[in-house]
Amino acid sequence: MATLLTTPLQNVRERVQQDMADAEHKQRQAAERMARELAKVLQEVATIFDGARLEALRREDPKVPMYWTPDDWRIFFAEAPLPGIGSWEVLPIHAWLSWSA
Repeated sequence: MATLLTTPLQNVRERVQQDMADAEHKQRQAAERMARELAKVLQEVATIFDGARLEALRREDPKVPMYWTPDDWRIFFAEAPLPGIGSWEVLPIHAWLSWSA
């Protein structure tokens, strides 16, 4: 009689474990996708701030900035020239929308 009760519970336990593993896998994939997208945003911002230096670093090492750590990014932006107050051009909203697409 104990085996009859154990078998359905075993099945439930296995399904729960599989569901948890599937959910963890989906969350990991979403986190990795988010990290890749944020890295792209950092590259776009780096190009705006100091594209010439970024390109020079890329010529020295083709893996730049694909494998940069957060500290590498901090160093890059700390060394990037800051634009002057009058150097930022105000763009209409449609220009931003077409740029981000």
